[in-house]
Parts: sequence; structure tokens; C-alpha cells
Amino acid sequence: MKAEAALEERQRIAREFHDTLEQELVGLALRLDAAVPKVHDEKPRELLEGARRLVQQLQAGARGFLWNLRDRTFEGATLAEAIAHATADQQSGHSVNIRTTGTPRRLPGVVEHELLRIAQEAVSNAVKHGQASVISLLLEYAPAHLRFTIADNGCGFDPVRDGVKPGHFGLIGMRERVKKLGGEFGLRSQRDEGATIEITVPAPP
Repeated sequence: MKAEAALEERQRIAREFHDTLEQELVGLALRLDAAVPKVHDEKPRELLEGARRLVQQLQAGARGFLWNLRDRTFEGATLAEAIAHATADQQSGHSVNIRTTGTPRRLPGVVEHELLRIAQEAVSNAVKHGQASVISLLLEYAPAHLRFTIADNGCGFDPVRDGVKPGHFGLIGMRERVKKLGGEFGLRSQRDEGATIEITVPAPP
């Protein structure tokens, strides 16, 4: 009964969130879209464009929050589908390909949640900081583990020198998430050669 009550409350919050804040953000974004072309002075235009980018970030965060409130198991979404939904805002103007090998299966909730967050962070970094046009995500289901590879064709970076610079702090969070799952985290990147993240986590049937 407690689980059902908690699920019902989450669904109620999700509905209210969608009907209020998310819709207000959409309205604000439309107003900014209409205002920017009408402003010709450089400084005010930059301020409006900055506000529009901030609203986009808030929309992405709001949709991710809304998605997490909903019960994906009840909705029947696979991990690949959840990742596609969560990264939808990043896909405009970019090629984000998600593939699966092996036999997909439900994983413990904490595993799917952490992998979803890692996917969001990795795609966001590839788009914003790597300037990637193509991002490939591969989920490989094996009998006792899951291997998750995220590769992009962006500008790349030096993991040793640049790994802790602004824009790369997300890598620390990814490592911590993987460590919490008892998995392994690998990163390969160099300038002008894109970046590849490879994660392996235990996923017994």
C-alpha cells in the first residue's frame, strides 16, 4: 500500500509540474524567441540570447525531473528509450544514435537511474563543450554485466590536463556514479579526435 501511495503521489506531482512550471517555461521561451530578432543593439540582444539559453537549460532539467518522477517500469520504457527521451533536447541539430546489443532486460532501479544520468551528462558535454555533431551510444547486454559506450566526433581534449577544467567537472560525477555501482569507468580522448567513455557495471540476471 505504501508503494502504491508513493507512486500515486509521484504521478500527481508530475501532472501538476507539467501543467504549471513546464508550460510556463514554454511560454517564456516563445516570448524570448519572438523578442530576439526585434532587438538590433548588440548588448541587449546578447542578454536576451543568454536568457534564452538559460531557459533551454531549465527546460531540459525540468523534463529530466518530470521523466524521473514518472514510473518508467509502469510505462514499459527500456533503458535505451529512457535515454532517448532524456536526451531529446540535445538532439536538435545533432545526430544522437542509440544502439543495443544482446538481450535487453530490466536492471535494478538504481543502475538504470545512474546510467541515465551519465548518458545525459555525456551527451550534454559532447554537444556544449566538444562541439560534436555525431554522438553514438551503445548498450551491450551480457549475462553478468552491461557495457555502456558513449563516443562522439567532437574536438576532444587532454583528459589529464583538461579533465578538471570548467566544463569537465561532469566527468568526476560520472566516475562517482559508476563507482557507486561497483563498475569500471574508462575514458579515451585527445584533441581533434573526439572522446569515448566506456562503462562496465555488474548486471546479473
